[in-house]
Formats: sequence, C-alpha cells, structure tokens
Amino acid sequence: MNRIVGMPFRGPMKQIACILATTFLCLPIVADAGDVKPWSGKHTVVPAKMEASQFNRFKKNEGYFETFLVMLYAKGGTWIQTRFILTNVGPGDGHGAVDVMRYGSTFDESPKRSFSRYIDKVEAKARTLSSTGQPLNLTFRDTSLKKTKRGYLLTVRARGYELEVELKSVGPLWKPGNGEAKFPSGGRFGVHLMPSLATFSGRERYKNGEWKDIRGSAWGEHGYTNMMANVLSDRFLRFHGRKGRYAISFLELFTPEHFAKERLGYLLITKGKQVVASSLSARATPTTLKTDPKKPHHKVPFNYRIVGKTDEGETLSVDVKVGRTLAREDVLGTVPKWVQRVIKVFIQPINYFNRARFSITLPEGKTVKGSGVSLYSPMKARL
Repeated sequence: MNRIVGMPFRGPMKQIACILATTFLCLPIVADAGDVKPWSGKHTVVPAKMEASQFNRFKKNEGYFETFLVMLYAKGGTWIQTRFILTNVGPGDGHGAVDVMRYGSTFDESPKRSFSRYIDKVEAKARTLSSTGQPLNLTFRDTSLKKTKRGYLLTVRARGYELEVELKSVGPLWKPGNGEAKFPSGGRFGVHLMPSLATFSGRERYKNGEWKDIRGSAWGEHGYTNMMANVLSDRFLRFHGRKGRYAISFLELFTPEHFAKERLGYLLITKGKQVVASSLSARATPTTLKTDPKKPHHKVPFNYRIVGKTDEGETLSVDVKVGRTLAREDVLGTVPKWVQRVIKVFIQPINYFNRARFSITLPEGKTVKGSGVSLYSPMKARL
C-alpha cells in the first residue's frame, strides 16, 4: 500500500496528500500497444467467487475500488440506481457507502419529476460481506443485497429514502471471457453482469411517508479495480438497453497514453437466459458529440455506433441515440471547494447518465429496437 511517511498532515491536508500520493505513486510503467491483456476466452456462468467481494484480495491496495450496482427501470418512467461501494482510496482503508440516485415522480401528489440523491457512508464495523464460495450477501447497516433462489433481494435505507424490491433473473449472470483485464503494472479490472436482465416488484417511500408500489425491469453489475480508476483509464462508455426479453449490455474502457491508448470492450445480446451473440472486440464510434458547458473539454457522445465481431466472425452493429439527461454527477462535488481546486488539476471525473434508444440487427436478420441508459465517464482534467 502506498503511504506518506514523515508528513505531519491532519484533516483536509492529509486527505489531499493521500489523494495526490495515490495519483502519482500508483502510476504504472509505460506500456506498448498490446501489453494490456483484455478479457479472453468464451463467456461462462459466473462462479460464486466472482460474486463475492474482492476486498480481502485487494485490501493492501490503496487504489482498490469495488461496486455492486443495481439499476431499476420502473413503469411510469422512474429510474433508480443503487451502488454498494467499497474502497481504500483516501485516508485509512475499507471505506464503504451506499449511493442511491433517483429520477422520477415526486413522493407527494405532484406530477413533476425530479432528481434526488441519497448517500449513506457506512463504516467497516457496520458492514457484512459474504466470503468466496458463499451466496452474495452484502449488508451495509440497514441496506442489503442478498442472493435468492430466483434472483436478489434489495433493501435500501439511506437518508430518509426506503426501497424494498425483489429481483427475479430473466437473463444470465455473464462475464466477458475470463472476466478480468490485466495491465502490465499489475493492475486489474474485473466485471460481470448480475444478471443481464431481471424483473422486479416492491415498494418505496420517503421520510416515513406512504409506501408506493413500484415494478419494472432491472439489471446489475459487479465491478472492481485494484488501482485508481484514472490510472487505468481515461474514460468509460457504457450502455444497457432492453426490449421485452431482449437485453443489450456494452462497456468500453479507454486506457491512457502510458498504456498506449488501448481500448477494451465487450458487447452482449441476450434473450431470456440465452446468449444470442457476444463480442470481446466491441468498439464505439461517436457520430454526434455535445460539449459540456461547465467542462468544455468533455465531449459527451450523444449518438454512436457500436461494432464488434463474434467468435464465429459475424459482425454485430448497434446504433445508439442518446436523449434526455437523467443526471450529471460531478464525482468531486462533495469534496470541499479548496480541496477540489488542487485535485482538479489532475483529474475531473464526471458521470453523464442519459436516456437512450437503440437499434440492432441480430445475426439471423431480425431487428430489435428498445430503450435504456447511456453512461459516459471521462476522468482526466484534459483529454
């Protein structure tokens, strides 16, 4: 673990020192193109050891960051994302939080829609993590995600917001090849879908108000890295869409110059439990970019085409048209402004969540059109 020795920093100064030390001391060796080893092999059923938290494996890595994400698309248009976060970034180790984003109808009788965010920081002694080989069981104080016979049970208690839903898996639990990309510096980036598509039903409320029923479709993702994300990548582009029993999942990671700007990506199309097609060479090409007026160096893909080849040599092509913004998340927004001024010289991470529509022609010739969410995550101060 990288530590700062002999510096009598306290409070915010210590926080800055730890962040800057993590940023610079974790910098990997310069690599040539092809040195990064992407996901390889054919997809397989996700083993229990991948569903388990990787905390024990990477607990000595300062840049360790892991998330368990569940995204809900409720009937009526409400969108909810819940993330369980584990990390060593910053002073100390084993930090945890539950981060809930919600865009949809308000909890009063108003027809207006609004965006809300509920963040609950959870210390280590108030958390329970299932071990390798055990069914997934994450408990962060009163918020939990537990594996069931048919899917998952999600219970949220965060800053006055309460959510109780049962997810029933429709799609498979899937990982791209071996599920873990390897970097020459020892960096690791792992990901799997849990699952690619699910249905859910349950209820929600705010500040002990009246419970409201909620139902719709969902998907989940478990991801982790053992280094600061900005060291392994310049930016991410994700898309998840669905239509009936069809689901599409795409992820692309753009590495920085010290990794020769390699690009890693996958594309998955499922129908129910069946994998219709997949590609570990998928890449996105933007056809329309929009400038963030608050961060002019960030150009957000608003229309893009995803192209990849299957193991059988067939070409997959998905057209994505991005629409209304659900949320613009300034990741450093909760950091004191004077601390931000120091950190933003090096990194300026933003997450852009947008509704989107897609169109894909399947290998057998059938065209499927549906909707979903596009997520673009640039990290660098300048690209």
